[in-house]
Amino acid sequence: MIYDQLPALSQYNSLIDELPNVLMILESKQWEKGPVGKKICHNPRISYELVEYTSSGKPRLYQVFEEKTMVHILLSGEELMAVSWREHARSLSFDQEGQATLAADPIGVIHAKVGHFALFMPGEPHTVGMESPGKQTKVRKLIFTLME
Repeated sequence: MIYDQLPALSQYNSLIDELPNVLMILESKQWEKGPVGKKICHNPRISYELVEYTSSGKPRLYQVFEEKTMVHILLSGEELMAVSWREHARSLSFDQEGQATLAADPIGVIHAKVGHFALFMPGEPHTVGMESPGKQTKVRKLIFTLME
């Protein structure tokens, strides 16, 4: 996981080929048009959606993507995000979209805030949407899925 301030996103361009395109989409503000949900992207290696939900005190399952990088950009609210050991994902069966879920313990937790992003690499178990202790908030964010 990489967690940093949004203005620093371009510093990671050398790690992930599609990050410059994510920046172009963000700057175009096309995602602001229309309702919450999946947005149209003309690049077949990128998909993204605008999501809203209320952070929860209940633990969520961890998601693992076999060949996809996930970029979460917080637009409003705050939440806890966590990662777990990659070793837990090695024996998983992935569905036809290359995704699996598992119950795990966190090895790292971040307190995600507006103006920051979290980047989850392929094979990295992660979970989002948890409330910080005693602070349930409405979260609005963009989630980019980048194909390897």
